[in-house]
Amino acid sequence: MARRLGEVASMTLFDAMIEGAVLIRPDSGKVVLANRAAAVMFGYISPEAMVGADPLDHMPQEDKGRIAGIMAGYFVEGNLQKQMDVKAIALDGREVWVSAVGVQIEYEGKTAGLILMKDITAQRGAEGSLVEAEERQRQILDNANESILVLQDGNVVCANRKALELGRFSEEDIRGRPFVDFLLPEDRERVMRRYLKKAESGDYVSTFVVRGVGKNGSIRWSEIREASFTWEGKAAEICLVKDITEQKRAEEALEVSEKRYRLLTENVSDVIWVTDLQLKPTYFNSSVTRLLGYSVEEAMGGAMKMAPAALDAAAKAFKEAMDREESNPGSASGAPKMDLEYIHKDGSAVWAETTVSLLRDSKGHPFALLGILHDVSERRKMEEALRKSEERFRALIENASDAIIVLSAKGEIVYESPNSQRAVEQKVSSLLGPQLMQVIHPDDVKKVLDLFEWMKDRPGKSVDAEVRFKHKDGAWHTIEGNARNLLRDPRVNGIVINYRNTTEKRRAEEALRDSETKYRRLFESTQTAIEVISMETGCVVLANEAAARMWGFASAHEVIGLDPMDFLQPEDRGWVTRRMAETLAAQRLGETMELRVQASDGRRVWVSAMAAPTEYQGKPALLVSLLDITRRREVEDTLRASEEKYRLLA
Repeated sequence: MARRLGEVASMTLFDAMIEGAVLIRPDSGKVVLANRAAAVMFGYISPEAMVGADPLDHMPQEDKGRIAGIMAGYFVEGNLQKQMDVKAIALDGREVWVSAVGVQIEYEGKTAGLILMKDITAQRGAEGSLVEAEERQRQILDNANESILVLQDGNVVCANRKALELGRFSEEDIRGRPFVDFLLPEDRERVMRRYLKKAESGDYVSTFVVRGVGKNGSIRWSEIREASFTWEGKAAEICLVKDITEQKRAEEALEVSEKRYRLLTENVSDVIWVTDLQLKPTYFNSSVTRLLGYSVEEAMGGAMKMAPAALDAAAKAFKEAMDREESNPGSASGAPKMDLEYIHKDGSAVWAETTVSLLRDSKGHPFALLGILHDVSERRKMEEALRKSEERFRALIENASDAIIVLSAKGEIVYESPNSQRAVEQKVSSLLGPQLMQVIHPDDVKKVLDLFEWMKDRPGKSVDAEVRFKHKDGAWHTIEGNARNLLRDPRVNGIVINYRNTTEKRRAEEALRDSETKYRRLFESTQTAIEVISMETGCVVLANEAAARMWGFASAHEVIGLDPMDFLQPEDRGWVTRRMAETLAAQRLGETMELRVQASDGRRVWVSAMAAPTEYQGKPALLVSLLDITRRREVEDTLRASEEKYRLLA
């Protein structure tokens, strides 16, 4: 039922909402009202500038028809309360991913759609790296030099060698057991409360300290840094375990000392010093002791030292400042901010961001130097770690299994990764000319030339291809790859080709076909309900035992030939049919559908369904996976009822 805007929120709240919000007329499809967040999201200078815009103008061309159909369907059904993630293009050309949900309301006496939007661009970007990250996670876990645990549902599903050594456990001792079993009893309840709270929050990264109990009963303190991630396709959390037993013992001893000296340390910050223009110290604060190990008296006596290069840089900056002051009095403010290396009293290096200013008297004449030293040692360490990390990743790219070459517009090879020869075992300088006949199969030469001519005139386009190269063993090997035209990208200025030798892959594919029997058994034994629906008949042509149980049948054979629509509520059949047709037409995984069904035994079940296009016996079909979410929906209904009650009270 349509609701007046005043019942949803005041105009002040509408404009101040963090989420983007727009009102759309169903008859025109145009925006009639927008808030500031929506205007910023789509690149408008103000909410008023967005009024009259057509939301479909911000959709990529290939998505306009689908989005228009969905919006029209929602208006017809009078129900916009369906969340969907869509890609949009802002006025300034930015690609923006938006999670949108809507509701039908009454605005100025007419029906309108209120659409609430959240910018999820960063989230979508992260999802794109998930698959690759999971493989890296496994490799890191297997080879890490620190203790790592992987938990699912609170149970240990994986522990690396370091983690087992920490508690003197074997893999059999720890795998599958609750994580809290390995904690001191006094810490278990606290950790369980944390776990339940995290389960409600979704993605998270946190650090906590616990006491663990080893196999021999020994107690050790551990600092655990945990984060949510995906392990073997399921939600999990990774725990990096740092043994801080010795640190805790030291902290306990330090705590006794801190009670006596807290007043002296509470206000410690940067080192502040003052010298006269002859660089003789006249003041140091007590922070010099914390940062460099010298007492104030030692620093005043000139004991503080700098690394030779830092001393030269500081002397040069001081001379330049004084020269400016001499040539143009009052113009010099001091030396520029610099990162300089100081020598700690124990001989270690300490990096400090150093700022030096001229102190002037009432007449503007400089009489002293004021210096501030801010400890940046940790930042410098991180920068060095980042540099090494970039070198490692560069090495990974250059030594990856996929080879990379970059071609000029003339077909000359302007870059090739070090592993390129491993793929073809031949060295060429160009993909055009006589050398081409030496390495590419004669039947594929024309295809390569035609593809290159087609590609070089189409900026941004990419194409996949397979060709046969002559291996050094004299045999023809198959190379498959992807070429992308980045000639107009100034960072590349070439056609980038990623390719790999797939000869072994083809052999593996033959072995894969032999394993279909194994995966058939997996289909039949999984606990997820799965069925294949023919798009010609609309009936089930394949189902597993889990599907039979969900629908209330004794075996999967009883499900074959049934029309799934018979189990849906009458009001759901129309939109479900359209959604299935859209999924098949788009040839990609469909959106998750939640709907109520009635099993053959009379049970009413809420299911979460997801469909994917497939083929069955050479004909179009949908592969549908079903998950029973009845209990979750009951909890949500209870929660909504409670919220409504409190909303009425408020």
